[in-house]
Amino acid sequence: MFEVKNIDDTNLLENPVIALMSKYNHEQLLFCNDNESGLKAIIAIHNTILGPALGGTRMWMYKNEQEALTDVLRLSRGMTYKNAISGLNLGGGKAVIIGDSKTMKSEALFRRFGKFVQSLGGKYITAEDVGISPLDMTYVHMETNHVVGLPGKSGDPSPITAYGVYMGMKAAAKVQFGSDSLNGKKISVVELRLPFIVSAVDEKSANKNTVQPKDIVTSFNGVPVKYADQVVTAVKELKGKTVPAIIKRDNQEIAVSIVVNDSAKLGIQYAAKLPLDNLEKLALYPIRKQSYGFFESFPVGIERGKDQLVGYWKQLQMIFTPSTGAYKGVGGFKAIFDIFPAYWSWEAFWSITALLSIMLGVMNLLPIPALDGGHVMFLLYEIISRRKPSDKFMENAQMVGFVLLISLLLFANGNDIYKAIVGK
Repeated sequence: MFEVKNIDDTNLLENPVIALMSKYNHEQLLFCNDNESGLKAIIAIHNTILGPALGGTRMWMYKNEQEALTDVLRLSRGMTYKNAISGLNLGGGKAVIIGDSKTMKSEALFRRFGKFVQSLGGKYITAEDVGISPLDMTYVHMETNHVVGLPGKSGDPSPITAYGVYMGMKAAAKVQFGSDSLNGKKISVVELRLPFIVSAVDEKSANKNTVQPKDIVTSFNGVPVKYADQVVTAVKELKGKTVPAIIKRDNQEIAVSIVVNDSAKLGIQYAAKLPLDNLEKLALYPIRKQSYGFFESFPVGIERGKDQLVGYWKQLQMIFTPSTGAYKGVGGFKAIFDIFPAYWSWEAFWSITALLSIMLGVMNLLPIPALDGGHVMFLLYEIISRRKPSDKFMENAQMVGFVLLISLLLFANGNDIYKAIVGK
């Protein structure tokens, strides 16, 4: 005889999966395993009120199953909101495959995954996500029609996702600066959480004589704080109030009173970035550096060089595709200067030197007269036609190539000047 207990808040700890589903209000979880193909996956369906759950499949080398479970629950819930706010008659779902996307992919694995998707009877529609390509989806499609993002149809969603991030950045700029223009602005998509370290105090601030540069706020309004964003969030609810705070100055804690003005501002600027050495000194983050021996450095360098080359070639394609707007980000000498860090680092120096060398190498291969790529183009013509271009033609071609290169140089540096004037 089996005794079935009601699952309530008192025994959810005995059912961690059900507890997480209840916490995020998920409808269904499907755990997938296939020893033959090596498939280990989780499909999460968060909500199907508006329609079948749509969400991509991510392939990632999670540390453990709990990490994979937490990720798929979080991602699937996000898809519910994304689809709803976009006005789609679709619910939210997501799938994760536990494994290394560089070494563990196979047709058998994705076809087996497709069968699991098919078993849900259309309740979940999958697509690409991190670690998954349109080709992988074609294997999934062999077993189910509940898949999008296929080659020749909607295709790779990455460019659309990137465009969404771009529009989100513009919306955030509109709220923060009153304009959605990103000209002259540097955007960090992800930053480390840092403590509230005073960098400057406004001359008109009521806190001018209370805090000093390099002070660290460790308690605000009676609540211990470790990060700057905790202070920023608290300030929004304290308009026109004077609150107790504790600051750390020269390794001593000092109790002070900080004034929040009627606009919910402190008149205090805090450090947005810190050198890596300071992060370690403040015991905020452990800094680990990977060292390689002489012979070990060769394969690592080759791999990094390959990644840089592929990345730069993709950027080049975007620059010559006007619809992407990437040409607006082209810069000259000022842009090169800006990519160097504010502090000296041999690693950064040689990495940027290598990047510039790769950039020059790729540019030199473009089929523009006056560059090696142009010479290769004329040699190919000579090989195929068995005729050498006339000296007059070559002279004119070289002139055209020279004008193109000078125009590109002027455009890049003109962009720098334009950003310096308009962006400020």
